[in-house]
Amino acid sequence: MEVTHAIFDTSDGSANISRFISEEDLIDSIFYTCDLKKQGKVPVLELVECISSILSPENEKSGELNNLRNLLDPSHSDHPISLQEYHAGVKQWMHNLSNNSGSGDGVDVGEGILSDINSTGSSSDDMFCDLPDCKAKVADLEYCRARLAEENEQLVRQLETSEDSITQLSAELESLRRRLHAYARRVLR
Repeated sequence: MEVTHAIFDTSDGSANISRFISEEDLIDSIFYTCDLKKQGKVPVLELVECISSILSPENEKSGELNNLRNLLDPSHSDHPISLQEYHAGVKQWMHNLSNNSGSGDGVDVGEGILSDINSTGSSSDDMFCDLPDCKAKVADLEYCRARLAEENEQLVRQLETSEDSITQLSAELESLRRRLHAYARRVLR
């Protein structure tokens, strides 16, 4: 069953629902936020720190982030992991937390993260609320990149044509110089 949560945009003081997001989308967005180089792998510590920056201090103090780190990187070598490894670890961690929350020892991470995101005015709040804007910006940037690539190809073709023209004009100029020198010698004789 897919859980869907509302993310609230409180940047202007209002509490309007800006979009619905599934837990999987939330998990993915944290990974992609950390994968700035778009390599498909992110160091475990970076992921844990990103999640820590989203959670409230009460949720951070519970020590559950250490459990997540142990699940993702038992050797604590901070090796990069893929999105699939991250998904598996976070889902296991969330499962463990929901089992613990029944006994009162844990927190409901899905709700905890979302309530932390909703209650903070931090840049991580903007990151989640503006996800559609980010996608639109990425699409605009990709369009601009494609347009610039086309313009670059046109300029390269123009440059090659100009170089060919310069070579041809240089040859004609050299030919005209020779003819001029030949005429000048005939006149001087």
